[in-house]
Amino acid sequence: MKVVERIPTWVLIVVLTLIALILRLLHLNSTDIAGDEPFSIFVAQFELFKIVSHLSTGNNPPLFEILLHCYIRSVGDSDFYLRLLPTMFSAVTIIPIILTGKKFFNARVAIMASLLFIFSIFQIRFAHEVRVYSFFSLFTAWSLYFFLSVLQRPSSLKLWGVLVLCNVVLMYSHFTSFYVLLTEFVCGILFVPKVRWKFLFGSLALSGLFFLPYALVFITRLNDVAGSGTWVSPPGLGELYGSVNLLLNQRITTLAVIVTVGLGLVLSREISVLEKVKEMFGQQKILAVFLWFALPYFLMFACSILYVPMFIDRYILYTSIPLFLSVALVADQAWKNSPLPLLGVLLIGFGSIATTNLNPSNNREIGAAVDFVKELKTESSQVYLSPDHYNLAFAFHYNRMLFNEMAMYKGDSFLELNEHLVANGIYPIRDSQQLDLGQKKRIIYLDADSRFVFPENHILETLEDELSLTKTTRFERIFDVYVFDQFPDKRATIPIQTSE
Repeated sequence: MKVVERIPTWVLIVVLTLIALILRLLHLNSTDIAGDEPFSIFVAQFELFKIVSHLSTGNNPPLFEILLHCYIRSVGDSDFYLRLLPTMFSAVTIIPIILTGKKFFNARVAIMASLLFIFSIFQIRFAHEVRVYSFFSLFTAWSLYFFLSVLQRPSSLKLWGVLVLCNVVLMYSHFTSFYVLLTEFVCGILFVPKVRWKFLFGSLALSGLFFLPYALVFITRLNDVAGSGTWVSPPGLGELYGSVNLLLNQRITTLAVIVTVGLGLVLSREISVLEKVKEMFGQQKILAVFLWFALPYFLMFACSILYVPMFIDRYILYTSIPLFLSVALVADQAWKNSPLPLLGVLLIGFGSIATTNLNPSNNREIGAAVDFVKELKTESSQVYLSPDHYNLAFAFHYNRMLFNEMAMYKGDSFLELNEHLVANGIYPIRDSQQLDLGQKKRIIYLDADSRFVFPENHILETLEDELSLTKTTRFERIFDVYVFDQFPDKRATIPIQTSE
């Protein structure tokens, strides 16, 4: 135990960060750039003013796209380099995790929480996604570190100032930052001495002041979403436990954590379980870490049931940072009075390693689907794509040069991109009313689970009624390519093939 505590902090940081980075680089390009990634890449190539202007009409604050804009201008836009940026954000999240564990608790907590993070399937998956989520997790980790720092030194204006900076970065990264700031307020009221509340209120007020230019956008988008809803479905009660399983990798990982904690308590008989719990949550810093997970996690769940659904993997990813630290703290407290306190670290670490997947799928095989469409497409055919918002992902894989040129177009880049797609016989549509079946002999329909967004679109039914289905191929996980020909007297139903 003393040997572990004597390991210099910088050694832990260097070694564990390198391990995290190497493991995330192993399969960096194994999945297609898909989902909302093309949106971020497309918008990031706008001029800076246009990035801010366009994102002010949507649900994404602009900071990540601005960083991505500068990054693309510096290193280029190959798939590898695009994925490298969020991967680097993910890997260096180890730094605040280690600093939090080592400075405020001990090296065992730092190592245990780091192992949970390094081998987290969700963290690896979103490290490979060109979106804001790994960046948001990074600054959630820093916000927790600096909040614990101000608890230790509540009169330090420098520390409060850095905490304000973390708040501002979070607010301009994702709107779920509201939950982090609310947690900061609650923990501040609970743990900051009353004589120092002026620093707490001042830091939150200053954070709000810096966000003021974007506050109206946030309020407007909140009202719009509350009125029209989102594509996210309300969660069931089982997701409260199920999502913890996923954040920890699998149900068996959670079970391993429970067994490890229980075993530690059995081996530490000098103190009762009740006394151990009182001792644990009687410590402000431990309780603050726990609340940093529990408040956002349970509030997002409640909000998703009562107000606007938002309880999905990418939106709760940031809560995994305090969850890993909470698990490490509980396990360490359970084992610290046992004959082998380091065994708890080893068991938790082994459980995480044994249940990880270093190459998690994003379930979006759109590159192969688009290549298949390109092989089938001729001058006498036309392609329909639904939902229409998949136009960016389609264009990214269909014609990368066109995608980049339209992103840098001075006018309405989205409209211009669609016009170029239509000029090439590719039609992003929402429903059957937008079909025009009289001009071409062959219709190719790429259905990206359109019924999920537009359940009454009737596109496939209309095509099946009017034309003959001659080929159907499925690509993981949601892409179905249908080929129809105008042979009205030769109806055919072809068994679905898969790309696997």
